[in-house]
Amino acid sequence: MPLKMKKQEFLSNNDNKQRFINMLSECLERTGFQVHNADGDADVLIAQTAVMAAKKHRTVLVGDDTDLLILLLHLYQCGELYFMSEPRKSSSSSSHKYLNIGRACGILA
Repeated sequence: MPLKMKKQEFLSNNDNKQRFINMLSECLERTGFQVHNADGDADVLIAQTAVMAAKKHRTVLVGDDTDLLILLLHLYQCGELYFMSEPRKSSSSSSHKYLNIGRACGILA
């Protein structure tokens, strides 16, 4: 069913937002994705999930929140874990800079 209102208006309603999240989560799970939903602020869950994933395979967390970077540095245990700042829309640069979390922890220790 097509949306007949602006996205921002639709998502400003908490019930609409929660139903959309539930529907999207179910769709992703049906297609084989692992889905985690946070009750409140998702930063800790995002960082914990990235740290756990890095134990099994190379993991890159892309975000624009410095809190995520601080949490990764605090929670890091082992593995290939990288943080990449989300590219700004105004930036025309196509180069991406990754921070190796393991190396950064070694330098900061």
